Amino acid sequence: EKTVDYKWMEANLEVIGDGKTVYKFEGITNDPNDVWDPAETYPGGFKIANAVKGTRIRDLCELVGGMGAGTETVLVAKDGYETRLPYSSIYTDPSVQERQGDAILAWWADGKYVPDYVDGMRLFFTPGGDNVYGQWDMHETLPEQYWHYYYGDGVQYPSCAGLATKWITELRVYSIPLGDWTLELDGTALGGLEYDVSKTYFEQALACQFGANHKASYTDDKGRVWEGMPLWFLAGFVDDQDLHSDNAFNDELARAGYQVVLTAADGYTVTINSADIIRNNDYIVANTLNGDPIPEDSSDWPLRLVGPAVKGGTSISQLARIELVPAGGLTDIAGHWAEEFIRELVALEAISGYPDGTFKPDNKISRAEFVSILVKAFGLEGQGDKVFADTAGHWAQEAIATAAQQGIASGYDANTFGPNAPVTREQMATMLVKAAGLEPWPGELYFADSDQVSGWAREAVVTAVHHAIIAGYPDNTFRPQGNATRAEAATVVVKALAAK
Repeated sequence: EKTVDYKWMEANLEVIGDGKTVYKFEGITNDPNDVWDPAETYPGGFKIANAVKGTRIRDLCELVGGMGAGTETVLVAKDGYETRLPYSSIYTDPSVQERQGDAILAWWADGKYVPDYVDGMRLFFTPGGDNVYGQWDMHETLPEQYWHYYYGDGVQYPSCAGLATKWITELRVYSIPLGDWTLELDGTALGGLEYDVSKTYFEQALACQFGANHKASYTDDKGRVWEGMPLWFLAGFVDDQDLHSDNAFNDELARAGYQVVLTAADGYTVTINSADIIRNNDYIVANTLNGDPIPEDSSDWPLRLVGPAVKGGTSISQLARIELVPAGGLTDIAGHWAEEFIRELVALEAISGYPDGTFKPDNKISRAEFVSILVKAFGLEGQGDKVFADTAGHWAQEAIATAAQQGIASGYDANTFGPNAPVTREQMATMLVKAAGLEPWPGELYFADSDQVSGWAREAVVTAVHHAIIAGYPDNTFRPQGNATRAEAATVVVKALAAK
């Protein structure tokens, strides 16, 4: 750690800028059809323009050992505002240098040193040519996660001037790259958006792009200080089509009620009611602990849910995904491999969850449940009068009778259907092929256990496999007598509907 002032910088390090050349940052274009201005005509003019002198940030980094390749530096203002720049912006290659020039800490502008230069110290770039750092320069010189934006009138405008942090008092330099991560946000079930928040974007959203007021902190009963972003603000990114405006969080929608499903990297989920998160700090998605990023070797990394309302049942670490689902929606399928198929079948009203809001995707599915799904999904109609001895009075009696009448389902014998028995994979394949009306496919099976497929089911299994309705396992087995799960059933029914 080293502390220096502008006088020391001017006396001991190379001064960048002659005090006459005016360096500029382009303003937003204000043209929704041309937000990047690749032609570099600068339709919105210039947000910042000063003749400056300053010190190359690279030279300052070298005072404490320099940046490590793949790391980033953080410029911190006196009000907590932060801007992050990657190694490539400080230790530039020729292509970046041509467009960006040096990244400097300006301590003199338009004839005044700090503190009379009231915006100093400030980040400036020193490009050649027209001496303008524009939107397209940002596009071409910075990785996407470092881009800055301004959101106005429903349009997200690139804003290179957002990089020009003022009142800088601290420069944080890292020699070892920090682990990267992405937080998935999904509000599509509510008619909203889907958005992946990178580590850099999350940190910038806390510190600058959306204002420091969106940083929240919580001190736990051990005296540890956690800092991060309120859960409501993250929900506001995707709860409707408004991503970034001041009113991005839809209060009305939250009051009406939906569920916020948080999923950890290992698949563990926690569900919180939207009414409990409305514009409060009771739930905070924390990325720092005691002022530093959560350590990568911690069981909490990269994000942990904290706050006064977080108790045992709502505690979750290693947060990877946040999904907003309708009230009464399914709380345990976020991130499941069959989520897309389950939601599609639920939308068709061919299957539903349980009263507690779960779907239980990995539970076994019974013959009665599977037949009921088929009848609904394929719109089968009929007044079947076939009642097996063991289906009389059963909740699925009518569906089973309809499927039996149409030759899609059959019993073990004339009187026994076995409605509560788990459906097997070969039974499932047989019913699917019949329901979809697929012609038999004259092929062979090449699974390691093909000889275990029952003779009555072989033709249907061959046909279902050919149409990619059902597949084998990674070990090249089919497991014909294996019991199917609710997730597997939803998947094969959706695929059969597409194949018919």
